[in-house]
Amino acid sequence: MSETTNNVQVEELVDLYNGDVALRSECFKFSIGQYDDQWYHKDDEDIITLPSGSVCHQDDSDDISHTTCGDAFHSDEQEDCDIVWCDYDELYAYQDDCEYGYVSRRQEGYFLRDDNEDWLECNGEYYRNPDVAAYNDIYYYDSVNEYRHIDDAPDDDDDDDDEYLNGYHSGSRSWRVSSNTAWTMGFEVEKEDKDVRRSCYYHDLPHNWTKERDGSLSDSSGFELISPVYNLFDVLHEQDIAASNLLRNHINAKHSKACGGHIHIGSKLYTTEQIFEGISGFLPVLYSLYTNRLDVSYCKAKKKHEYLNRDKYSAVYVRDTTVEFRIFPAVKSVDNLMWRIELLRIMVRNFGKSERDVLTMLCDRKSFLHEHMLKVIDADKMLQKVALFVKYSSIYNDTNLDDQSTDIN
Repeated sequence: MSETTNNVQVEELVDLYNGDVALRSECFKFSIGQYDDQWYHKDDEDIITLPSGSVCHQDDSDDISHTTCGDAFHSDEQEDCDIVWCDYDELYAYQDDCEYGYVSRRQEGYFLRDDNEDWLECNGEYYRNPDVAAYNDIYYYDSVNEYRHIDDAPDDDDDDDDEYLNGYHSGSRSWRVSSNTAWTMGFEVEKEDKDVRRSCYYHDLPHNWTKERDGSLSDSSGFELISPVYNLFDVLHEQDIAASNLLRNHINAKHSKACGGHIHIGSKLYTTEQIFEGISGFLPVLYSLYTNRLDVSYCKAKKKHEYLNRDKYSAVYVRDTTVEFRIFPAVKSVDNLMWRIELLRIMVRNFGKSERDVLTMLCDRKSFLHEHMLKVIDADKMLQKVALFVKYSSIYNDTNLDDQSTDIN
């Protein structure tokens, strides 16, 4: 407040945040930050005025972030400005531009809404993309042109699929071996073939095999053939398949790019984390074989340590009781399935081998691994696979093999 002395008005002085004194008429107050409500001079060069109109000091620069549209804001005003952190996109955005929902299989949070992206809503819940939705049993059904929970899947009276297919993962996997078996395996063979799908009811398949619905496949022709648990190192699975035209027809059925051929292995000797670590030296072999699958969202290749986060949508899914190899694409035939099983046997027989050890095997014409690879690739392509092995060892397993010989001998 000013004072009047002998008819001369004397203007009030104020104490500034930095210890100086100045005329009140030339000063303003900070509205946010560590100097909130303290005075500063209008000519102070360390003042920051934010798009919201708030004023803070340069000392608060570490507390200033930017939204996806480029607006700066102070952390103290984030809530008042309706700005949220988008967990999926890893950026700040205005809440009006976001949805709150499932951003991964285990995590809920905000994600940026973009009309050009594939986020979706079902029953009032939001999902960042169809893969996240599928983990929560939300699938798109062509017959009704909408996403639904699998429990609300539309009935198809013409196909009477309730008899042809079992419900998705509606029961535990049957066992064809003792629960004390050292190494076990099981298959999930996805197909899209209407004739084979309707060739028998799911309960008519022999040897405890079954076939289920799968919302990621065609409503009219898709199915997932599920095997019982077998001994990885026995021949019972071969005998069961050889003895059944139904099983062979289902495994040899038509497929599309949407289909996969997942294989599980388990062991009474090791935890699933130990199994994964023991076979991890062979991961670059799988990457070199299935390069088109590495960036697919539901079987994405990752850094080796990231697999232990147990994300279903990974090339390898470390589950509680099995390690699931999701990187395998559609099973083409019975012979193709048998080739994959033998590859997993080679991996387990060489349990604990490092990337260097596996590369040596890959380059050795006399090794089982080299000979097995030649059953599905030409000899001319072996060098290419060796080069890819070295590349992917570095990218995903953080192993530098540039100093090791890659000559095939």
